[in-house]
Amino acid sequence: MKTYFLDQGSFIGGAEWFLLDFLQNTLSGDLRKFKPTIIGGKHEKYKRLGLGIDIIDFHYPSVSGNIFAKVWHLAELAFTARKIKKITQKQSRKQFFSNTPRTHFTLYLAKKLWRLKGKWMVMLHDFSIPPFLLRKIAQEADILIVNSTATRNWLRDIIPSTLYDKIRIVENGIKMEKLPNATVPQKLLKVLILGRIDPRKGQMHALEAADLLQERNPDLAFDFIGSAVESDKRTIKYEKECHQFSKARGLQKVRFIPEVSNVFEKIKEYDLCLFLPTEPETFGRVVTEALAMNRMV
Repeated sequence: MKTYFLDQGSFIGGAEWFLLDFLQNTLSGDLRKFKPTIIGGKHEKYKRLGLGIDIIDFHYPSVSGNIFAKVWHLAELAFTARKIKKITQKQSRKQFFSNTPRTHFTLYLAKKLWRLKGKWMVMLHDFSIPPFLLRKIAQEADILIVNSTATRNWLRDIIPSTLYDKIRIVENGIKMEKLPNATVPQKLLKVLILGRIDPRKGQMHALEAADLLQERNPDLAFDFIGSAVESDKRTIKYEKECHQFSKARGLQKVRFIPEVSNVFEKIKEYDLCLFLPTEPETFGRVVTEALAMNRMV
């Protein structure tokens, strides 16, 4: 059966890593069984997958902005949903896997407006979908996949109990046998703050801590690994504010480093991994990765 994975993939966050890990760690024989095609997947990491996975270049419009912008975006999403139907209508046996809120909205409209046929699996990684819309999505979806018990409990509080049997838990996993060796640090000199530069990730709080600590702890170093999202002006503004704060306070032991290809090897270089989300998160992927590498979190 042909399986379409919907993911704009404009940057790599937890949701995107989940899908990449799933496809990379699925046996080639299993891949042939469900014939994966990614609709979207703009980031180069999707392009590198290979494995016989087709990628269809596709744009999913933003859903952010004021009320007037949202009305326009809704119209855009409706046309986008129609395009999804046109792309997939030649396949008589097909199923869909939507991986982000934007693609959930698109599939919902494709089902309701354009009578799109096919089994629909919704992957929920965070708490960002408005409850009224999540209830509608849950009604149309065949399977609701959550990445943690916290996400499942949140979902159960929103949807009717008659839909509970659609819920499945598939947690983020780590192949322990593939991890590099990592001993437990015996000192605390290097601090890692890992993740995209975003107000929700709390990098400014780490900078404030570095400012408070630098006089009495001149050897304590803070490295921020990650980047803002090019398509998200809020994160770009926040990244500038972080750099400006560091410069204004004269922070000598602070570095900003772009994304790295091998997260586990990088974590080995640090003694402490600091994570300061300003909003509730469903599954601490980076927390789990750091703990797996014997790092204090």
